[in-house]
Amino acid sequence: MHRSCTPSGGEAMSSVQSAKFWQSTSLRWSIVLTLVLWMLTLSVAIGVADRTEQALLAGPVAAVEQLEVEFLDVLQSDRFFSPELVGEAFTGQRFPLIARDDDGFLTFLKRYVAQLRKFRTDAAPRLAAELDGRLWLLGESPTLELEDEPPEPIVELMASEVPERFHDALFVAIAERLEQWPAVGSWTELPEHTRARLVLERWQAEREALTESLCFALIDGSGTVTASNLEVIEEAAAERAGFEAYRVRLLSQPRSSEDYCWGRRVALEPTGTVFLGERVTPTFRAVLQVRDQLGGGLLLTFLVSLLVGGFLGFRIHRRLRNLNAAVADVRAGHFERRLSVRADGDDFDRLGHNINGMLDQLNRSMDGIRAVSDNIAHDLKTPLTRLRHQIDFLAQQPVPDASSVQAVADEADRLLETLNALLRIAQLEQGGRLQTVRFDLDVLVRELGELYEPVFAEQGIEFRLLAEEHPVWVDGDRALWLQALSNLIENALTHGGGQSPVVLRLASSAGQTIVEVQDAGPGIPEHEFERVFERFYRSDRARSRPGTGLGLSLVRAVADTHGVVIALENSKEPPAGLSVRLSWPPQNPA
Repeated sequence: MHRSCTPSGGEAMSSVQSAKFWQSTSLRWSIVLTLVLWMLTLSVAIGVADRTEQALLAGPVAAVEQLEVEFLDVLQSDRFFSPELVGEAFTGQRFPLIARDDDGFLTFLKRYVAQLRKFRTDAAPRLAAELDGRLWLLGESPTLELEDEPPEPIVELMASEVPERFHDALFVAIAERLEQWPAVGSWTELPEHTRARLVLERWQAEREALTESLCFALIDGSGTVTASNLEVIEEAAAERAGFEAYRVRLLSQPRSSEDYCWGRRVALEPTGTVFLGERVTPTFRAVLQVRDQLGGGLLLTFLVSLLVGGFLGFRIHRRLRNLNAAVADVRAGHFERRLSVRADGDDFDRLGHNINGMLDQLNRSMDGIRAVSDNIAHDLKTPLTRLRHQIDFLAQQPVPDASSVQAVADEADRLLETLNALLRIAQLEQGGRLQTVRFDLDVLVRELGELYEPVFAEQGIEFRLLAEEHPVWVDGDRALWLQALSNLIENALTHGGGQSPVVLRLASSAGQTIVEVQDAGPGIPEHEFERVFERFYRSDRARSRPGTGLGLSLVRAVADTHGVVIALENSKEPPAGLSVRLSWPPQNPA
């Protein structure tokens, strides 16, 4: 034999209270959500930091790229001026010519060429070669013996001898001849590593004012630094698209100073590299500061997120624990238990408010069930007892007469009518299916008037029918409305006060439809307006009259099912009495 045991309410509540926070689902979910949010924050923060770093380094990157372009252009050109190649040629040689105020460029140029020819006559060989170069650039055709000497120094000397106002015209005049200068053989024949060293040395010499911004280091194939203007202290943790950052000390600066250089390596033929960069100390320190703040900020937000997630998880766990405890108490039979809620609370408070309302409704339903059960027991006890006595009486008769048998049948019919009414009300309140059709309410009311007018006339009661003269279309279950309106009319017939008139009225205007049944009886006290719709409820005035106390309950159930508003009112105008009014919502036209 097996016995199934159901945990008691106390056991259920104990199990709820013993749940640990670190074992709760709310903690796990809060931590998971916290980590997800932190990961999103991490990705956003990294993206913002990357954009910030990119914006800070945009200028240095562009400067290094331009520096690399200039370096490669010079390295791959046909000629290059360097003191090492030219030596001391042309040093200090000048042939200035004073221009007249009215001189044009061509006039001045003729005088300048004549002067150069004059000096050429008795010049020493080295000076004669220089003068030949000037004359050749100005369009003359002397024999040049300057194959290993570039034209740049000669152009510089000519610019120093010609007045500044003729410089533009001079450069235009010699531009085409400059392109035709005899090729220099020694520059292009030098190894690329040597040419790179000469370019860097010339740049360092020419850009003395820029040495603080220019960083370079020439490295041969064996890894030896052959030329540099910096000393690498340590590599900085930064690299972006082939660019690197180093913490360095520029050789032109005091040994105590430290800088950051941002640059890129350029490969040389056949081996070796050159590092070209710009000094970016303030900018790169800002980059490092952004990185430091990013790391510290992310660590701080992670810890704060865990604390906030744990706090929120604990709050949710506590609220759920209280909710589960209250539900366990109700399950154990303590139906008076309610959740504590705040007036302006959160979703849990709104949930608690709804649960409290549900419990209140359940209590009211249970009270109603108990009341209905009591009423059924009370109201069916008498007819069942009477039916039992009548059956016993018939059993004692040798041959029961027809009237006694009919009385038993009538009593049984009344009991079946009561039970059928209860069953129909229950079906309607539980959402029973309706046979919904569109019907003419005016026709239904007239049918009821024709049906009940003889009944009222037989009892000497005046019955008035005030109906519309045109169709009044409504949607609903026609049979249910026929029964509900019949109940109202019979209720007025029973409680209307004897010879008092009863009025059945139908009115429709502006989409509003009203059916009203009014009697001239004593009415109902206003404090009983709601109670008369309860099952088996009968006021003190009605207990002396026949009835089950279910008529108005059925009317209320039919009206609520169809969305029709029912209202009671004690009429203050003659004929005095109770008025029951049914108001239909606006209907779509047929």
